[in-house]
Amino acid sequence: MKITHGRRKESEVKAVKKNSQKSRDVSHERFKKYFIVSDVHSNWTALITPLKEAGYNAKNPDHILIIAGDLFDRGDDTIKIYKWIKKQPHVILIKGNHEYLLEKLIKRKYPYDADYLNGTINTLIEISKISKNDSQDIFRSKSLKEVLEWIQTEFVDYVEFDNYIITHAGYPQVEDYHNASIKEWDESTWVNPFITRRTIKPEKTLIAGHWGVSEVWSKKDEITNNYSDIPKNYQKIYQDPDLNVIGIDNTTIYTNRCLVYIIETDENPILGLTRAEHLLKEHKLKEG
Repeated sequence: MKITHGRRKESEVKAVKKNSQKSRDVSHERFKKYFIVSDVHSNWTALITPLKEAGYNAKNPDHILIIAGDLFDRGDDTIKIYKWIKKQPHVILIKGNHEYLLEKLIKRKYPYDADYLNGTINTLIEISKISKNDSQDIFRSKSLKEVLEWIQTEFVDYVEFDNYIITHAGYPQVEDYHNASIKEWDESTWVNPFITRRTIKPEKTLIAGHWGVSEVWSKKDEITNNYSDIPKNYQKIYQDPDLNVIGIDNTTIYTNRCLVYIIETDENPILGLTRAEHLLKEHKLKEG
């Protein structure tokens, strides 16, 4: 069965929702390539150009795209990217802090200062297709409801292989992150993945975005808006062999380019839960 997020048949949905540590099956009769990018931030050129250069072909059934969070906000190409992602036949979406921000804003129906600072309000307005002057009507937009459902049913906490775990940033600092709560995963999307691995260092290599990939940035405890640490033509994936971390956030708002990390394997990936599946699991636990 193919990964076809957003366009699965009902029988396929039932087949992949078996337990909290399920594998959304990808038929692996041969090796497949997983093209991993993160922190697109509504920048079409930053996403498409490096994917093409890396050889990604959506028509190739052995090519699977993984977006490791923060698809939107800050850039001007939200709708273009959204429509393109929805058309991809083989895509896995990981939830980042900006997906959480957009989800909360749509549900809350009024913005916080952080929504302006992070560009989330502009993403919401663009998706709603309603003028900024019609603020009372924005949250009634049908397109916003569709995007909210998409985020809640298609974006997962993590993707895991035998030797890798892919998240937006870090992962919950609990005994078993596979069983962590929505709140714990939400909080983990804001952390420095390099700091996280100094606390808990599992055997698997962590592939994460969220944090600028220069060696200087990897050692900072807080994100700043000073991009002087990263040259404008910076295109190098940062790997920390001591911490077993691969950083792929290229700060697209500044570099105008995502980084692409490729895993070639015949394994079946294990996927974390979506918000909808978290809620279903919690409901069953309460009943149980």
